[in-house]
Amino acid sequence: MPFSELEIDYISNLDPFRDAEVIRTELPLIRECAVRVFILCTIFLKWATAAGLFLADIGQMMTRDFIRGEESWSVLENICVDTKANLDMEITSDVNNEIKEFDEMFAFEEDFEDGLNPNEGVCVCVSFEEMKEDRWSSFLEYYMELLPEAFEDKKITSLLKQRLRNS
Repeated sequence: MPFSELEIDYISNLDPFRDAEVIRTELPLIRECAVRVFILCTIFLKWATAAGLFLADIGQMMTRDFIRGEESWSVLENICVDTKANLDMEITSDVNNEIKEFDEMFAFEEDFEDGLNPNEGVCVCVSFEEMKEDRWSSFLEYYMELLPEAFEDKKITSLLKQRLRNS
């Protein structure tokens, strides 16, 4: 069932950053990581609504799937993981460029200790607890770049399901 015009207007006027400040002020015991998840979910809701998705579609994208006892991450969680990966690649690239410049400056030709790739075995999880403000800002930028594609994919899937039901 589509959102009403009144609901769309309400959602489009949500301000996750202003609301986060209210939460920080009124509920000082709420941890910053929870406030950041609130911001991400509000942005997700606003963009999904603007993309024309229904509440059921949005809820499905924010909920983990359980199939045959196996749990898989939600679309929202996957977007966050992809965002973190993009951010980590940028940071790794910057660090590797600095290492390369340092190596060239001092004519070092050694690889990483024991030949290990520094990215191997890295845990792919997203924690907002210790994320500094500049990294959080970069995270939000990448996150918002990934949202449109996810919503377009969901919209296409929903339209196909709707056509199959109507057939």
